Amino acid sequence: MVTFIIWAIVIVIFGGGVFICGMNLFSGTGGEKVRSIIAIILGIITFSVVYGWFESIGWCLFFSGLVVGLVSLGDKVEPARTREPGPIGRFAEGYVEGYIQKEITKEAVKEAIRESKD
Repeated sequence: MVTFIIWAIVIVIFGGGVFICGMNLFSGTGGEKVRSIIAIILGIITFSVVYGWFESIGWCLFFSGLVVGLVSLGDKVEPARTREPGPIGRFAEGYVEGYIQKEITKEAVKEAIRESKD
């Protein structure tokens, strides 16, 4: 039973790495495609080196899946979402906008008075 669980984990890790790499190869940007090609090459090298050390397909699948998945993933970061300001932020924005409007109105009145004197 333990062997079955270990093989299931190894196959899921290997399959996940190959899936991530494949998705980046077919639908990624230029940098993601290059990273996926590098990941495939490193995965093949890892598979052969690990087989030379351990002579076990399980370890080969495990490590090459990790390498392929992690290299393909790279720096895939979602852009930061802009948040709505909280109540204090909304109050501050309203206060600043009100102050600016007040100053603009004050300068416009001063300018109108100066022009009316001329």
